[in-house]
Amino acid sequence: TSYVPSAIAADELFDKVNTLPGSRRLTQDQVFYLNRYYFMRDLQQAMNEVQTNRGIGNITNSIINPSSHMGFLKLQSPEGEVFMTHVVVNEMPRDMTNTHLFQKAQQFPFPIELHVKGQFQEKDKTLRRVAMAKQRFKVTDEEMEAAGADAEGDDSVEINRHMLNRLQNGIRNEGINYIKWMATFVVTGKTKDECKSRANTIIR
Repeated sequence: TSYVPSAIAADELFDKVNTLPGSRRLTQDQVFYLNRYYFMRDLQQAMNEVQTNRGIGNITNSIINPSSHMGFLKLQSPEGEVFMTHVVVNEMPRDMTNTHLFQKAQQFPFPIELHVKGQFQEKDKTLRRVAMAKQRFKVTDEEMEAAGADAEGDDSVEINRHMLNRLQNGIRNEGINYIKWMATFVVTGKTKDECKSRANTIIR
């Protein structure tokens, strides 16, 4: 009984994306393979080999071991084993125009994935956080002035204060939406050393 509404929802979703050039439905074999891939990663198995056992339990029959190697996940399955880690994008330019993270990800000489997750933030909550940050800047200015330092000469303080003012004005007056987001590169390797070497290449 639950299949019918799910099928209808899938048909409605396909009708929306079917207007895109080259769009087509995945076959059942392809859906099975894509779900199986997340537990195999870099094993490069042929699709017909992966699909020999089509039971639901066989989709997720890998052992995920997070404890044997600090900072890495070890995935063990009947097809083999592979190591995986994440490299978090923790520094971005203040002006993110033409950053092109996905284009940069395609330039590496080994397979990686780039995952981006974002969440729209509530307007009032964001404005409260901006006000708190501006108050911290004010306190910092007062402390630096009391110590005889020149807060106005610190470029980073001035730039951050300017960015906070722009964000505050944009939310209040222009109705812009603030998105809290994160991006990570998913790196794999047949051995821990290979996985670590690839991760270090991305960091550099």
